[in-house]
Amino acid sequence: MKKKECLLSVFMGLILLVSCTVVTPVTATSNPVGAKKGQSTAVSIGSILWLKGNASIEKAAQNGNISRISTVDMQRTTILFVHILKTKITGE
Repeated sequence: MKKKECLLSVFMGLILLVSCTVVTPVTATSNPVGAKKGQSTAVSIGSILWLKGNASIEKAAQNGNISRISTVDMQRTTILFVHILKTKITGE
């Protein structure tokens, strides 16, 4: 019985360490790459229940004070059932 409890504890600990991050380029325009950067973030549980944030390109542009967007990248991080979506943009 003690061995099963130990294995279960190790298994649960490993599950808590599981995560994955993927960065995907979304688009690039003919606008020159500027020095300004903007980012917006949203957090959800199971991609169904959105807890907070707004990961739109428009919000990222507002946060970086960008009027002409050059590049857009999306970063998704998953830790168990929690999903973090970040939109990163560059421009002028």
